[in-house]
Amino acid sequence: METALNVLLAVLILGGSALLTQWFTHFMYIRCRRCGMLNARRRTHCRGCSSLLREDTREAG
Repeated sequence: METALNVLLAVLILGGSALLTQWFTHFMYIRCRRCGMLNARRRTHCRGCSSLLREDTREAG
């Protein structure tokens, strides 16, 4: 019984950390549609292939 509880606890810890990592990645990075590389949200062009990630909404001035 104790072994089963230890296994369950390990699964919960590993699963929780995996979910937390996915959530963090989703909100901190943009995936390039062309090459699939992860880029910081502040970037406008991909680090790998230099394609446009998103339109820059700031006005020049």
